[in-house]
Amino acid sequence: MTTYTYILKSSKDGSFYVGISQDVENRIKAHNAGRVGSTSHKIPWELAYTKKHSLALLDANIAYLQKFNPVLRARFIEIKTHLGYMNEVIDDARYYFRLSFQKDISNENYKIADTNMVDSYKVYAEQARLVIDVIGKILFDE
Repeated sequence: MTTYTYILKSSKDGSFYVGISQDVENRIKAHNAGRVGSTSHKIPWELAYTKKHSLALLDANIAYLQKFNPVLRARFIEIKTHLGYMNEVIDDARYYFRLSFQKDISNENYKIADTNMVDSYKVYAEQARLVIDVIGKILFDE
């Protein structure tokens, strides 16, 4: 299933909110209807940015992997999925890094961008640990 990262901008005070959803349109409606407690005091919100995160596997590579036994094939696919997600996370971190250097960014939005950048690095590290765990399983036949 496709997931989206989205950034909303408050028309009330210009602050930003970052969220993740599989249905951005309905999620924005929930924000603007006051059904999200953390954003209800800054209504209305406008969509400032979205990024699609698709973790679907490349079908072209699946046929090649059919040569391997099913367990090994599943582990290769798992590694490929984690690496794809890591690439998306690092793109997000770069975005937050660039955002933090905007000339007119408020102190509050700088803190939000900085927090999101750090969180992106933490997610990246966790995905890297998962890749290492899968490689360990391959090497030690677990």
